[in-house]
Amino acid sequence: MSSAEGAVDEPHEFEGADLEEALSHASASLRIPVDNLRYEVLQEGRRSFLGVGRRPVRIRVRPQEGVSASEPETSGATATSERESPGSETGAIRSFLSEFLSSSPFELEFRIVEDEERIQIDLDGPDRDLLLDRKGEAIGALQVVLGRVVTRHGSGKILEVDCGDFRRHLQDEMVDIAILTAQKVKRLGEPQSLRPMNPYERRLIHLALKDDPEVETRSDGDGFLKKVTILPRRGSGSGGPASQ
Repeated sequence: MSSAEGAVDEPHEFEGADLEEALSHASASLRIPVDNLRYEVLQEGRRSFLGVGRRPVRIRVRPQEGVSASEPETSGATATSERESPGSETGAIRSFLSEFLSSSPFELEFRIVEDEERIQIDLDGPDRDLLLDRKGEAIGALQVVLGRVVTRHGSGKILEVDCGDFRRHLQDEMVDIAILTAQKVKRLGEPQSLRPMNPYERRLIHLALKDDPEVETRSDGDGFLKKVTILPRRGSGSGGPASQ
């Protein structure tokens, strides 16, 4: 861990058992409140498993523009710092994932990319195949949990969790299934139901066919997994995908 010697506005690296502790070290060393710090996670932490394998969280920190050491905390924060503050949606996601990964014995890291419309979370590491078992059930479950974190913060952004381009390959697969099944529906003139799917998979089917003038889609069933039925479109007043 580097010291805070030198120019305060230069980036410094700090470590801690978790993200909160690393930020606390940075705040104390730089004499700047946590809310006035911008940080980047360089290394996700990992708790020890059976006494081995512990790894601390390491972050690179610099103060917000215009903030210097010992300066009182201010209420005016830029859009970037709001997204990165621990109380924001991105900060909440970062804290959750840091705690989740540090408490597991698996070597996984994550990266968050955010823009005005979506939050993309990419997971990678030596144990990433564990997330891809059983057709990515772990990724789907993680997306549902993090989706609730985003919703709790009142965000309307689209959340996507991916690992090794799994989502991209899944999207291509779902679009192919939707198009081929729609062709069968048009040919036979009868509804066709697909296998039970999670919300993300169902959304891909609905979106793939929402602009097709000859078919429409609906979700059937209760619970987390539901079947998507593709059926001939009747009339002109039922455009767009059905509920997911």
